[in-house]
Amino acid sequence: MQRLSSKLALLYGEPTHWCPGCKMLHRIDVSQPNSHTGAKWTWNNDLVNPSFSPSINIVGQCHYFINNGQIQFCGDSKHELAGQTVPLPDLPNEEVEDWV
Repeated sequence: MQRLSSKLALLYGEPTHWCPGCKMLHRIDVSQPNSHTGAKWTWNNDLVNPSFSPSINIVGQCHYFINNGQIQFCGDSKHELAGQTVPLPDLPNEEVEDWV
């Protein structure tokens, strides 16, 4: 994994962030469609306050928007941050180092 900023890294060529609700990394496919769903997102290329569109939906687990560096969790997310908006957190060092 290549670190892009304190908040984003590249995993398999796609921007990846730490989800504080799921407590794991989530990759967002912006350059090629997702191999499972065919979905593809747009990204404003901002490394500090990124925005992605449309919403990211890890079906049955986590559903959210990332706008201007804020994660807006939808009410159907299955964790304690459902319905809340929180700043996009920094990547945990140990997670990034595990992927390098």
